[in-house]
Amino acid sequence: MISGLQLGTELKRFNRFKLSRIALIIVALMPILYSTLYLWSYWNPFGQIDRVPVALVNSDRGATVEGKKLEAGKQVADGLLEDKSLNWQKVSHQEAIDGVREGRYYFAVELPEDFSEAIASPAQKENPQPKKATLQATYNDANGYLSTMIGENAMRVVINVVGEKIGSQAVDKLLVGLLDAGTGIMRAADGSEKLSTGIGKLYDGSGELSDGLHKAKDGTAQLADGTDRLVDGTGQLKDGSSRLADGTDQLADGVDQLAAGVGAAAGTINDVQGKANALRTQVDSFGQRVSTATSQVSQLEAIAREASSTQGQSAQEIRNVADTLASLPDPASQNAARRLNALADQFEKQGLGPQSDAMAKVNEVTGGVRDLNYQFNDPNSDLRGAFTKVSDGIAKFGQLQDGVNRLQDGAHQLRDGAHQLDNGIGQLQDGAVQLQDGSHQLRDGSVKLSDGADRLHDGLAEARDGSKELSTGLRDGANSVPTWTPTQRQDIASVMGGPVQVSDHNDAGNNTFGAGLAPFFFALALYIGAILMFLLINPIQRRAIASGISPLRAAVAGFLSPAVIGIAQTFAVVGLTLLATPLHASTIVGLFVFGILVSLVYVAFNQMFLMLLTPGPGRVASMAFLMIQVVASGGLYPIETEPKFLQWIHPFMPMKYAVDGFRQVLYGDFDARIVISIVALLAFTAFALAITTWSAARDRTWTMKRLHPAIQI
Repeated sequence: MISGLQLGTELKRFNRFKLSRIALIIVALMPILYSTLYLWSYWNPFGQIDRVPVALVNSDRGATVEGKKLEAGKQVADGLLEDKSLNWQKVSHQEAIDGVREGRYYFAVELPEDFSEAIASPAQKENPQPKKATLQATYNDANGYLSTMIGENAMRVVINVVGEKIGSQAVDKLLVGLLDAGTGIMRAADGSEKLSTGIGKLYDGSGELSDGLHKAKDGTAQLADGTDRLVDGTGQLKDGSSRLADGTDQLADGVDQLAAGVGAAAGTINDVQGKANALRTQVDSFGQRVSTATSQVSQLEAIAREASSTQGQSAQEIRNVADTLASLPDPASQNAARRLNALADQFEKQGLGPQSDAMAKVNEVTGGVRDLNYQFNDPNSDLRGAFTKVSDGIAKFGQLQDGVNRLQDGAHQLRDGAHQLDNGIGQLQDGAVQLQDGSHQLRDGSVKLSDGADRLHDGLAEARDGSKELSTGLRDGANSVPTWTPTQRQDIASVMGGPVQVSDHNDAGNNTFGAGLAPFFFALALYIGAILMFLLINPIQRRAIASGISPLRAAVAGFLSPAVIGIAQTFAVVGLTLLATPLHASTIVGLFVFGILVSLVYVAFNQMFLMLLTPGPGRVASMAFLMIQVVASGGLYPIETEPKFLQWIHPFMPMKYAVDGFRQVLYGDFDARIVISIVALLAFTAFALAITTWSAARDRTWTMKRLHPAIQI
């Protein structure tokens, strides 16, 4: 019974013959075909892609952009040839098509005839019709599906080369436009600064204009008030001149009567004396009226002269405003200046202006009234002299008659002058009314003009501030535009045309394709080794079971012999792989120890299948379980990319923990997964040994099915 636990119990069978010993060695070395050979063959296939022949066709006919020849196709083709990521062969279109079809090239890339035209299409200034440039790739799955996949991945490299070669040119044109825009902005800033200075001057002039117009508004208001008083005065003067005209008519009639009486009563001196005295009395009375009229005319003259002076001053102030407006460059100001000069001329020549006809009439009428007053009230006047002569020379009738005749003539002249004065004052009154209307219109217009000048002043203030802000903003914008040398501009365009580069980092180190698959192939090879060893070794010693020993001891005894072979397989797989490939493990001892643990798990599972299902069905189940583990372990592809069912059984697959553990000991990025993997594999080993123990207890009883199994292998 104790012999059942000896390691050599099952292995001694293979020491009898040389062929059996060779078979045992072959079984121990067989797993290297699934690990070392595969890893050595596929260690770094992607590192040798530069040996893959690929056809490159440049059919681009070029294009002309802003008078310069653009050969984008040649630039891209040269860039690909310099890149050397593939074995590019520059050939013609037909050679490429035939080569891909016949297998001389794995795929072909062609730059079409309109490649440069498409690249240049966004830069066309007239009738731009932008379109994307097209790269034509030709594949042939008959040359191998993986070659098509390699070609599709290689096209990303081609796109990167195109982006670096063509994108930098497009960005360079953009930067040239940016520098030109900066120069234009600086010129615009200079112009806006000049504009701000001009608006400032215009603002100052508008302030003077506003002040002048305010003064003109006040003057026109005073002028309107003066013309109102002038109209009232001319009305009073008209009433007085009308009474004066009536009085001169009476005087003329009386002189006519006097003359007739002198002529009729030449002989009646006394009667003439009495009438002469009466006439003297009338002349005195009329002289008083003339004196009153003279006083009124003087007042009217004073009012008229004051109005004329005010109107002349208003005209001068309007001319000053016009001169201020004329100094401004604004066409509207020039036009307003001309209109104000015309208005000043009207002020001087119309109404009671210093040069108006009405003022001349006032002067003429005033002179006539003063002459009339002189004649009636001055003792030295001709009229008074005539009366004196009449009084002194009454005795001399002839002299009296002559004096009466002269008096008659003077009375008639006085009557005519009074009527002329009345007509002139009537014209003066009409002119005063017109002047009143004009002054009121001028006052209203000056108010509007003053308000407009104020708004203009305020608007120019805003325009001045806005132009200053515009100048400052444009200058700041121009200063913010970089100033590059042509070399700097081209370097920056190169960076912006391909602004992103990849800096790779791998926490587990930089591993090749083979190093990445090593954990999976180690796990696969050791499982295959476990399957192969049970082709020669029995899963349990039937004699030990028949002798009545404990099923657990029988299961452990059957486990130990293949475990030794499994350990040998582990050393063969790991050792030869480290020697034959550039694989570098973070811990070689840990790799061997964990490989032994994985091998023991697989030995226990294969022993379990053979004991539970008998050798034939057990081997079939073991192979099926291997296939399930291969796809559900996550060793080749991320488990998240596989069907839901495989994701569900993934945690229950021993190979899952074998792959995880191998990755930890190979790459050295240790975490909780190494502990989980070891614990899980130990648990799986214990589970398999428990099932084997139960099967050994079951097999103590022989049945017809055991004597005659349905499948024998």
